Amino acid sequence: MALTSLRSHNPARIPVTKTASNRQRFVGLSAVCGWLLTATLWSAGSAFALPVGSSSDTRPAPPELRPHWKTFGVDASLSGVYLGGNAQFATLSGGLDLNFNHDRHQYFLNIGNLFTQVGNQVTVNRHAASLLYAYGLQDNVNLYAYTTHSQDQSILLNYRATEATGVCLHHLGAPFFSNLLVSLGPTIEHAWFQDGAMTNVWRADARLYGAIPVSSTTSVGADVFYRPAFHDITNLRLYGEAFVRVKMTDGLSLQLSAADEYDTRPRPGVLNNDFGIFTTLRSTFGW
Repeated sequence: MALTSLRSHNPARIPVTKTASNRQRFVGLSAVCGWLLTATLWSAGSAFALPVGSSSDTRPAPPELRPHWKTFGVDASLSGVYLGGNAQFATLSGGLDLNFNHDRHQYFLNIGNLFTQVGNQVTVNRHAASLLYAYGLQDNVNLYAYTTHSQDQSILLNYRATEATGVCLHHLGAPFFSNLLVSLGPTIEHAWFQDGAMTNVWRADARLYGAIPVSSTTSVGADVFYRPAFHDITNLRLYGEAFVRVKMTDGLSLQLSAADEYDTRPRPGVLNNDFGIFTTLRSTFGW
């Protein structure tokens, strides 16, 4: 797992010695960013979106994009990194994803955390959790409801909670698509920020996902979100991701992704655009 490119919020300065050169500063920053995203992606699992933008916690994966277990599934991870010298850096990340299925009912609980310290400064202390319920109305139609909860120091967020419901049409376009998915529904978002601001926004949540097999083990695809506020459509978030996925074994896959999020109304001090290229190794088990 490695980071190729990243544009992040409020980049932190990395402590170096007084005699460190600009080259040392650049190398230190590159090492920190690389290890940070490695830990983040390992802990994210299949439940949360790539850590791109200010709202990745509000995009839990639908059931159709998760491993399919007959009864119960678990995806757990824990990782840590320490770097000394020019890049004074430490991080600890973990994630737990649980899935229970009964007849047409599906339940998903996901918890994740990422802690990062650069020198004596804590730059990231991100907590995220989601609970999702889906009911299989028909073979290719789901009704869903979910709630997400998060804290994220890097975007000046004290706490955010979302509640959403909607309908999802999935596994369309066969046999050209291995999965073509469309979902639509309303979402309400409550957020409290470090500057004392509080927001309550109703948004339309539209998603289009498609994956095309190019061989027995490889597929390419894209995932797009369009999320305007009901009261002002110029207050919106756009998210796009393109990927190549290679199935290595039944429980192991490798994915290369490029993702971008644009927010027209970020908080003061937070950039409105983020971009990243990621390599993710994912392992799951269940029954």
